[in-house]
Amino acid sequence: MNRVHICLLLIAAALIIVTVYNNHKARGEIIDFVGDSSDSLASMLVFNQIQSRADKVIHLGDMTYGNPFQTYIDTYGTMFDGCVVGNHSPDTTKKYCGNSWNLKVGSILIIGLNTEGDYSNQLKNVTKWKSITGINKVIIVTHRPLEKIETATYPTGLYDFAEDVKDIFPSAYYISGHKHISSFTTKYGEKMFIAGGGGASHEGCRQNIWKFCNDVDFGFLEIDTNTMALKFFDINGKMIYEVDSK
Repeated sequence: MNRVHICLLLIAAALIIVTVYNNHKARGEIIDFVGDSSDSLASMLVFNQIQSRADKVIHLGDMTYGNPFQTYIDTYGTMFDGCVVGNHSPDTTKKYCGNSWNLKVGSILIIGLNTEGDYSNQLKNVTKWKSITGINKVIIVTHRPLEKIETATYPTGLYDFAEDVKDIFPSAYYISGHKHISSFTTKYGEKMFIAGGGGASHEGCRQNIWKFCNDVDFGFLEIDTNTMALKFFDINGKMIYEVDSK
């Protein structure tokens, strides 16, 4: 091998190293959000896909449709970096997920809240967490959406609590499950996402309030902490919708 060939190989190797470095630098931590899972094949495929790509995973409640809770946690529990209590969750879920919590990922603050009750104590925590420094974006995760998107029975005081939370963090992203769809809207002033396509039987989009709504595919919502772009993916890892970070 002559010097020319050696130089060309060294240049090619250097280009590969630079490309890999830039790709790594461009990619931040990947956080996936999913709710309303079950013992179905769809749930297994959703979680397999999440497990292959995410650095952090947040479950949005109702994680045990059709599953004994402990069996579910034994299977998937190590995946979750945070979870919230759903309206179909057993009492033990609250012990596992907690009532309210926060998780700082880089300059993102994720706050998990229980929409089934104990709002006064949670509001004290939310107020206290507003003083956390080094935060560029707040994400509020709940099971029930913090907007009354349809007429239904809901816990007393939930929407008063929701308004208080939104007054504290008016520019937050609000991500929930509860409805078995993947959807996005800005109708209520904030960016509101539903990532309830975790494998439980679908329900229709129903309301005409969505910029995007998918009630066909199972999947999850993902955010890259560098670009702050939010994308919905299906069980095959195919992107089905992207929300501009602006």
